[in-house]
Amino acid sequence: MSFFSRLFGKGKQEKQKELDPLPKQEELIEEDINYAEENEKRLQAGGISPEYFYRIFKENFPQYQIERTVSASRLDALCHEKCHPIDFLFSQNGVPVLAVVLTTQNQYRSMPFRGTEAVCDANDVSYMRFFIEMRNERNYVRERVAEELEE
Repeated sequence: MSFFSRLFGKGKQEKQKELDPLPKQEELIEEDINYAEENEKRLQAGGISPEYFYRIFKENFPQYQIERTVSASRLDALCHEKCHPIDFLFSQNGVPVLAVVLTTQNQYRSMPFRGTEAVCDANDVSYMRFFIEMRNERNYVRERVAEELEE
């Protein structure tokens, strides 16, 4: 126990830890365990595959049409030919609303990715990226996309 803890009692962080213990692995539902295992295998193999994301998107956002590997020229015919393709394009009633790009932390600032982001901004299509070398747990992916789609 530190000097200040003895003097002032437990701090907010210590009290919060007592109130909200982290869930144990066995408390997670079986589906989450399966996703976590698949995710870990993919990370060890060099990154999370697009199929992992596609499955999450299809299961959680059935009201959207989701296209895979769409050229940025679909949004703007005059865009530069080296713009990175959009990995997942969410559309509602035929109108593109969200572009998702999968990248790595050392590529996302390159011109092809910045060009695609600029095309999306110019056409009022939300743009979001996921780094494939990160964990990207199912709930995290679902919540980020839902927030961007304002659901």
